Amino acid sequence: MSDPNWNTLASIAVTVIPAVIKFRTEISRAIDLVAEFVGLIVMMFGVFIYATALPQLQRVQGDLARLSADSPTTAAQQMQTLYTLHTGSIAMMVLGGFLAISGLLGRMRAGLKRSR
Repeated sequence: MSDPNWNTLASIAVTVIPAVIKFRTEISRAIDLVAEFVGLIVMMFGVFIYATALPQLQRVQGDLARLSADSPTTAAQQMQTLYTLHTGSIAMMVLGGFLAISGLLGRMRAGLKRSR
């Protein structure tokens, strides 16, 4: 496969490009549905991580004086890990929301174009 067969590549391009152009609305609709579905999954996973990490973060913050007296390095690592989980879960919820809204708006835009 060191030298591509240009005739094969040209015939594939001539076959695939018209099919993509012909089905571009269906492909766009499928992409919007996938984006909406993935966005909702990511958002729910972010909510789950947030609901798990927030009580632990609050517990560690309340016991920080005792934990840092016992082992300052372990207390700092726990705080850093839980803070990263907390902020990461918020970022996942925002990203999932944006993906879901993007998919929904894409489907609405396609519906408006069809109704005209």
